Amino acid sequence: MRLNPYPNPRFIVTLTVLTIAVTAFACNFPMPSLHSPIQTSLPTSPPVQPVSTLVRVATKTVTVTPTKTIPPTITPSETIPPTATALPTLSPAQPTFPFPNGLITISNRDTLVWRTLTGGELASAAAPTVDYRFVHDVSQPALNLPFAAAYQMNTYDAEDGVVRVASSGDSWKLDGVIHVRALAGAPGLPVIAVGILDWKDDVWITRLYVGEFDTVGNSQPIATHNDPESYYFLPLLVNTGAARPAGVWFTLEAWGIGNVVFPPHQGLSYVEMASGTVEELLTRDYHPSALSPDQSWLAYTGPGYESTPLTIRNLENGASFQIPLRPETDRGAGYAVFSPIDAYVAWMEASGSWYDEPSSFQAVVRIATIGGQITAELPMFSFDAIIGAPVEWVIPVGWLDAETLLLQAYDFDRDHAYILQVRFDGSAARLLTTGEFATFTYSR
Repeated sequence: MRLNPYPNPRFIVTLTVLTIAVTAFACNFPMPSLHSPIQTSLPTSPPVQPVSTLVRVATKTVTVTPTKTIPPTITPSETIPPTATALPTLSPAQPTFPFPNGLITISNRDTLVWRTLTGGELASAAAPTVDYRFVHDVSQPALNLPFAAAYQMNTYDAEDGVVRVASSGDSWKLDGVIHVRALAGAPGLPVIAVGILDWKDDVWITRLYVGEFDTVGNSQPIATHNDPESYYFLPLLVNTGAARPAGVWFTLEAWGIGNVVFPPHQGLSYVEMASGTVEELLTRDYHPSALSPDQSWLAYTGPGYESTPLTIRNLENGASFQIPLRPETDRGAGYAVFSPIDAYVAWMEASGSWYDEPSSFQAVVRIATIGGQITAELPMFSFDAIIGAPVEWVIPVGWLDAETLLLQAYDFDRDHAYILQVRFDGSAARLLTTGEFATFTYSR
């Protein structure tokens, strides 16, 4: 069973391994205007705190083989000492196409829809058991696949794998890789990384694969880890050089856990393909939320993430700063997304509980400059009028361009999904299309 990052207070799905009961949070925020900029001077927002000592572990370089586990990390009870060592430059790949030219959405939870940036439909294809968290565009016009995507099956079955589907209706299942829990890619390239979790000889084993769709199933894992608590490799982004995989950013995520709002990510590492080495940037008591598209910025929270500020760190020069949580926030921050040119970062903060009578859960989307100045705060109820129903969940999912944020929203009981857009200052909020956001597409 896997975490459902969009919790529903009205039902509990019982599976054979664990029971997921995902809850959330509450606050009472003033209604902002949806058609005028949000004031950047907000009385409830504490000032951004610079980080004087870089919160980081000393670099570890470890050779990873298909049978070697990742070395143990610092336990949550230990304090990570500050270090004066400069952060290494990992030669992040600059995205060839920093702005998307379209997006893929999911309709009725079984159909992929390719859309323009204005929401218009271009093509569609049936995709049974698609997992909206793990879809990657693998369109290849030269191979007569102008509209194609790879997605993770989500049947809670041992045979869960990766499928490539084209708008023609043709589909291909990735050979040689089962027990798939996660999938990620490189913007604009048909390259994927796959994380699996297998139960063998009374031990949970997770493996990480990377490569082109047609060959990754026949490759050896680039990392293997035995985890007693069923954490699996969650690839975040594939770093590419000369259009080929150069390395993978990954974290660990729990399989089968409840009573959380944000995905339980633990630690952040980078595995280099050429040398087979792993560098650990965050230990497992730190929780990465997002990497910027050019892989130069990182957003994460620290131990006790429900009460710790969001930290923004530059991975090239080590500079970092913290954005304090709102006073009402009591369940943490996450779901961060960076704009394509590293001008803004958006995230969600949550508080309260759906189990209160009446529900006290509240989600607030916040937007700030990379320097830490808040430009907008958008409570979930401020979008009620746009969808014509009470919003029970809203998170940022990406940026259409340098100044336009994309949001995923659901109505009561998650009966309907909506994709909204809003400017960086909170103005011009509107409905883009219905359905669940899956991923962006890029020009070739």
